[in-house]
Amino acid sequence: MFFSKKKENRIKPDPVLLEDENEDADLNNELYRSGDIISFPVGNDDSLVYSRQSRGANILPTFIVSLLPYCNTFNTLEAHAQSCVRRLGLDPQQIDHIYDSLFDLAAAGLLTPLSSARDLHQESPTEYEPHKIATVGFVTHNRPESLKRGIISYIENIKRHDRECDFVVTDSTPLAVDRTQTRDMLRTLAGDYRVSISYLGLDEKVSFANLLVNEFNVPQHVIDFALLGPAGFAIRTGANRNALLLQTVGDLFFSADDDTECRLFEVPDQIDGLSFFSEEPIEGWFFPDQATALEAVRPLDEDVLSIHERWLGRDLIDVSSITEPQLIDYSGLSTKYFKHLTSGTGKILATLPGIIGDSGIGSPRWFLLSGDTHDRLCNTREEYQSAFSSREMLRAVRRICVGRVPSFMTTALGLDNRDILPPFFPVLRNQDAIFAITLLKCFDNAYFCHLPWALLHSPLAARKYTSADVAISSSCGMSDILRYCIKDFETDFHFLPYGERLQAMGKHLMNFGAMPAPDFEEFIRIQFWEQTSRVLHAGEELLQTHEYIPDFWADDLENYSQNLRDALLRKESIVPFDLNGQGDTQAPLTQSQQLIYRFGELLSWWPEIVESARDVRSKGQRIAAQVN
Repeated sequence: MFFSKKKENRIKPDPVLLEDENEDADLNNELYRSGDIISFPVGNDDSLVYSRQSRGANILPTFIVSLLPYCNTFNTLEAHAQSCVRRLGLDPQQIDHIYDSLFDLAAAGLLTPLSSARDLHQESPTEYEPHKIATVGFVTHNRPESLKRGIISYIENIKRHDRECDFVVTDSTPLAVDRTQTRDMLRTLAGDYRVSISYLGLDEKVSFANLLVNEFNVPQHVIDFALLGPAGFAIRTGANRNALLLQTVGDLFFSADDDTECRLFEVPDQIDGLSFFSEEPIEGWFFPDQATALEAVRPLDEDVLSIHERWLGRDLIDVSSITEPQLIDYSGLSTKYFKHLTSGTGKILATLPGIIGDSGIGSPRWFLLSGDTHDRLCNTREEYQSAFSSREMLRAVRRICVGRVPSFMTTALGLDNRDILPPFFPVLRNQDAIFAITLLKCFDNAYFCHLPWALLHSPLAARKYTSADVAISSSCGMSDILRYCIKDFETDFHFLPYGERLQAMGKHLMNFGAMPAPDFEEFIRIQFWEQTSRVLHAGEELLQTHEYIPDFWADDLENYSQNLRDALLRKESIVPFDLNGQGDTQAPLTQSQQLIYRFGELLSWWPEIVESARDVRSKGQRIAAQVN
């Protein structure tokens, strides 16, 4: 029932939760946020408000209902009342009325108490048997020395910790003689270390593609696009990852780039516990060289796979059983997160360690917008300049972080492939960002878990940022254009199986690929403007937050922002720089539409391709071939 409490009968809220037998005191001292609600005006200045959590409906004064969007983080009713008065521009004397209104909303169950999340700790299982990672997979392209170093490091880690695991290498090396040498090297390692190693190169991919075409009626051009990529592209990392997905269907697996090493380090100033994040959680530490970077962290000899197994594949409702309830930070728990947490529908499908060594970031210009890492970036002018030339850094979180923000790099990660995951875009760079946004848009309950430990990313030849890397600041890549189209996908049919959602997104992308060129260009231009506007706004906020200090950072950020503003009205800004137009602005846009259409086809067929791979595996066949 909807009711009010007079000011004189209330206990003044305290920031700390108190134990009190009085129900009113409990309401006052609790932390609340708005729940998953919808509302409709119904006349007489009233609104019907419906809670998706309780599935209850009320008719309330519209003004009171209008307060709910201002309570979108956990806080006391007193703090929410103060915020509403300030943000609505009300007379401060209205605070008692606002407080009473929020009190009534809480009593009606329309503000969610934090205790309902904390109470899950008592309800969640105390015993949990982690699912085992069955395979460690490597993606490679004609880098046998780096691959050998990396695979040995993972084999030795697994041997030291007395566990077994299969290894598989997916290889996009074009020349047969080079693939033969890699296969021979892997055969020697399999014998020396007595481990199972499989190889998946061009021949194996073609053979499996033919099997799907002949026995399962998968169109040839679709499976070729998935596993081989279209002709004319040197970077086929995504095609390698698609082969790895089909090799490991039904399993949890760990994927690593061929220039990583299984050397684990503890992130500095690590924080106990877990937090839910709704904004970018990763921080950066910058170093002039790798030796200095490794001196700044503590090495660990831990079972790398077991760290991921502790989280990978877990239901969101179980996460509180891992951590003491007082060590869980719920401040980033959005309405969607809370719904998934309490209903038991959220699931961690990817676990990501930090990376120390080569950053893996193509351009350092984003450091200008580094936010939480600003002080480390700008400590001195010399360190600032070093960050824009040296690629050596630590990119990591300082505590376990769980959320749905597409902060995602596939340098090393664990994936839950027991049901179905989306395919990767087969060619070009930044296919991991495309994968992340596809996963989140199609899989409403998918979560990522970032881990506060870092693995070494160490290419054999040290890299440096060039002036060209810094200068690319005002144009789109193919991944940007594809992500614009994916982000536009919406479906209200969240009850549909994941496979059907992927197929729906596939049709969505095929429509983009087939639309008239002027309409496509208009869409991309508007999306580019929207993204650029967000970046410019973020830059202005950072400048104001840090009071334009230091000046060398502020000058660079203002110059970068001006470059973005200058690019807003240039057509060249929406032409993908990684598609070769040789001076023709229309050809790359046409090619981007063709690639979007083909990726849409792949998404439409992917559920059948995955089921075909599952069927093949059930008969004892795999894509990759054993080397021993």
